[in-house]
Amino acid sequence: MPRVTVALPVYNHEHYVEHTLRSLYAQDYRDFQIVAVNDGSTDGSLEVLDRHRTRVRIIDSSHQGPAAARNVAIRATDSEFIAFMDADDLAVPERLRVEVGKLKAERLDLVASALDFIDRAGRPVPGMWSCPVEASNHYWGALLERNWIGTPSVMVRREAIADTGLFDEHFTRAEDYDLWLRIGRAHRIGYTASTLIHCRRHSANTSLSIAEHQYFERMALQKVSRYEAWAAFSRLYSHEQQRTEAWIWFLLRRGDSGFREEVLRAMAAYPGSRLLPFALGVFQYDRAEYDAALATFDSLKDSDASALHNLGVVHARCGNVGAAKSHLVAALLLHPGYYDALYNLDALRTGQEVRLTRRPLRQHVVPMMG
Repeated sequence: MPRVTVALPVYNHEHYVEHTLRSLYAQDYRDFQIVAVNDGSTDGSLEVLDRHRTRVRIIDSSHQGPAAARNVAIRATDSEFIAFMDADDLAVPERLRVEVGKLKAERLDLVASALDFIDRAGRPVPGMWSCPVEASNHYWGALLERNWIGTPSVMVRREAIADTGLFDEHFTRAEDYDLWLRIGRAHRIGYTASTLIHCRRHSANTSLSIAEHQYFERMALQKVSRYEAWAAFSRLYSHEQQRTEAWIWFLLRRGDSGFREEVLRAMAAYPGSRLLPFALGVFQYDRAEYDAALATFDSLKDSDASALHNLGVVHARCGNVGAAKSHLVAALLLHPGYYDALYNLDALRTGQEVRLTRRPLRQHVVPMMG
């Protein structure tokens, strides 16, 4: 059995999977196999895979989603390491070699890398998915704060999955985040800043339900105790304010019943924080406390394009379309190309539901394609 299995779920990616496979054939590490699970594709994906049967193990399955498809590949093999790929992404030639070396040299159980982005035609687009610099203090703590792991970049030891369990097939979103959190609780995880994956962005892979994704992220985070999270943040941040801000965002994303009391206490302790009132504004919006959310985001609008944008979203929810458009345009002037602002301006024109930016803008914005 090869040392590495590349688990490749394939669902309706007939236009891309050929390129994905060829990027794997070009690896400069050779001790691996590709297991492609056709997840009930209704396009020509299986026909494309059939042309590669001499180099790819193909498992044909009914459509059950990526969690189940990855589990099928894991169960069908016994390789020491499992690397994950998506059927529309590209791996750089050194991807497998670098990750095997990292796992061995640092005795890690899971490693992920930076990702950059390409469009439908394979052309580079702006943005990067990368790990926060401070995460090296405690990678699992940083994962509680925000999912910095891009699944197509992950390689994991089979032993870690055997200890932790497979992907939870009850999760229709965020099943990968749930598994990384479970692995990281008791196993060593790490990161390489090398960009090992070109992640393709197109309309077919961005049509997700934000609310559904948040629901399953909340389920994953609720498996983590408050004690575990606070201990992790204490290792992640030496500065008390940063530790508190991370804690508040964890409580918000977890749907913790003590959030309101704790965020107000934290804001009193750190009146200069922008992150804390932003979190409060998101909380107020989620609970339809729109007057309070207007006041909160209005107090932040001069310092952050995302707060200015959210002020526009709340105005839209309140039926004030003119004020909503004005604030969204102003956010775009501060941050050209801001996807949420572009999306919401179009939503106002077409009568679609607007959506909130749920966290101040990152240094490296992940691009979205409409």
